[in-house]
Amino acid sequence: MKESDSQAPVAGEPSPLGLACTLSGLSLAGAPLLHRTEKGFDVRPGDQVAELLKCAYGEGINLGGLMEKLHLAGSALNRGDLKGAKAATALLNLAELDWARAVSLAQVEYQLKNTISRSCGTVAVDGRPLARTQRFRQSQSRSIPYLTSKLDH
Repeated sequence: MKESDSQAPVAGEPSPLGLACTLSGLSLAGAPLLHRTEKGFDVRPGDQVAELLKCAYGEGINLGGLMEKLHLAGSALNRGDLKGAKAATALLNLAELDWARAVSLAQVEYQLKNTISRSCGTVAVDGRPLARTQRFRQSQSRSIPYLTSKLDH
């Protein structure tokens, strides 16, 4: 094993189990910490970031300081300043995850992606609005007896 293989990755450089900052955004073990808006990159809502970081590192994360640094990284990416975004990413000082935590983080990210706020009146099932899913199931249940009756003749 080379000496460079045993060193921790440089903060901001793509890492499958740690932080990755590219022109496509900033993520932790593949879970985006920034999202794209019409105006460019912005930090995900605080409750989502808190949930992701709690899953990754447990309790005791200073969310206020991290949110500020995430904003810095997003602002730098919006200016096209990848070097500045990577510097802001290094300031986050978040360690790489082990595989078990990375898998847990991916599960939380999946749940966050596939949940629509109940305040808008819909609940998502596998990313699809419930009303559409129910209509699909109803149409399937009507078509199955029709198909079986056609096969019987």
